Amino acid sequence: MRQTHRFRVNKERRAHLHRQIDGHELDITHVTERMGSPQTLVCIKTRRNYSRRCAEYQLDIAALTALAELIQDPTGECAAHCARIAAARERAAASVE
Repeated sequence: MRQTHRFRVNKERRAHLHRQIDGHELDITHVTERMGSPQTLVCIKTRRNYSRRCAEYQLDIAALTALAELIQDPTGECAAHCARIAAARERAAASVE
């Protein structure tokens, strides 16, 4: 899979691509190589959104696991379970970093 693409296009087209990338918050960085004519817009794929979504997913899994344990606990000790939920979320967040 290609991670970098080079667009050798005029200034208006580069500006359009720049606006589209930024406007849609795509996982792409872009710079203009300022040599030659026309100049070249260099776009590189990133994984920012993917990494952020993976971290959110891990937090969700930890929270759901803790909630499932609450449902199964007949004693009703909410305070202890709330502390366990918070601890599970912290562990999940630390494992992503």
